[in-house]
Amino acid sequence: MPWRNASIQADLLEAANQLLERVDEQEIAVKFLGGLAFKLICPSSAEGSLSRDNNDIDLAVRRKDVSKLKKLVETMGYEYPLRSNALHPDQILYVDNQNKRQVDIFVDGFQMCHKLDFRHGLEDEGPTLPITELLMTKLQIAEITDKDLRDIGAALFDFEIGSGKHDIHDAQITNITSTNWGVWKDFTGNLMKLKNRISKLAPDKAEVIALRADSLLGLIAARPKSARWQIRARIGERMQWHELPQQR
Repeated sequence: MPWRNASIQADLLEAANQLLERVDEQEIAVKFLGGLAFKLICPSSAEGSLSRDNNDIDLAVRRKDVSKLKKLVETMGYEYPLRSNALHPDQILYVDNQNKRQVDIFVDGFQMCHKLDFRHGLEDEGPTLPITELLMTKLQIAEITDKDLRDIGAALFDFEIGSGKHDIHDAQITNITSTNWGVWKDFTGNLMKLKNRISKLAPDKAEVIALRADSLLGLIAARPKSARWQIRARIGERMQWHELPQQR
């Protein structure tokens, strides 16, 4: 049962800061992801043509900290819907019924259309996963929407592609796209969709975003592909290459 004196902030950013303060007090390694995370670290996602509404909170946590995090969010007033969580041990759902909000907790990594391992990113500084990993959570979406394309566009507009601490690390992206054909298929497909639609979504930022999308596509294409990738490529779309997440 939620702590009877708990009070969750109605404003999303205030609720996120409230949660962040509590996990810091408990020394739990938690990182934001999802649309809120882009808003926190991408200036162009916070306002302007690439901004969008957010309502839910997505978190990544190490497996060893799951029990502590669950206890903490319950004392804050978030409720645990047992039926919704029965079949999802690595993606835990909590709800804030007062503010009609969900909190999704991803354990050790991220799995929706593809499974991505983000344990290393949980050790980084800052309130969110690193920008490279945030970008990958959007590029892996099989049925991408304009709001997701806006997040990808914000990442490409606000961060350069390179190897610096605060860059989008192309080596991390091309490592997985050169070994996993399904990931390559959706990453490259979504970058192409972004190029085709960015002039309508954010005409004031379209040129920079399209150039960086092209650059990333070129780096992905240039990276030699593994034998496993090439075998799977021969099968192509005759076999399903991703999962479609169920609504919870």
